[in-house]
Amino acid sequence: MRRFFLLGLLVAAALLIGCPVDQNLEDIGNTNITIDDVKGEWDFKNVKIGTTTYEHVHLSILPPTTEWPNVAVDLHLGHDDAYDGPFYMGYGTMEGNKFTGKYIQQISDDNTDNTEYAFIVSFSLLDEKLRAEFDAEGPLKGLVLKYGIKSED
Repeated sequence: MRRFFLLGLLVAAALLIGCPVDQNLEDIGNTNITIDDVKGEWDFKNVKIGTTTYEHVHLSILPPTTEWPNVAVDLHLGHDDAYDGPFYMGYGTMEGNKFTGKYIQQISDDNTDNTEYAFIVSFSLLDEKLRAEFDAEGPLKGLVLKYGIKSED
């Protein structure tokens, strides 16, 4: 009997070791998507970056056009019902649900940091809500946006 108990503990420990600690698999959603599924304007609420929480976050995902051959991923952050925080402008390519590119940070209208940072964004949809997980250098490192609602704009 004791052997079965120990075997059960070992199996449970092995299963727990294989599970990601910081991700709930139910909230990742469908990753079998493309630019056509996620293009547009998305709004998020109460997003924490570093030590700052932004009440209003807007993510734009724009497909390539004849004038601009890249996918654009832009992120606006703000407080008090306004986008008065930093603005990040990104460009790159998208294959499946993964965007790969570079971004720069605009701190205010007259202050742009022209340092380019590499980033990969993995998109997924759950109940028509967007999740965007950033694998990035610079200020967006580790950012995860959840439960984005497609805006009417």
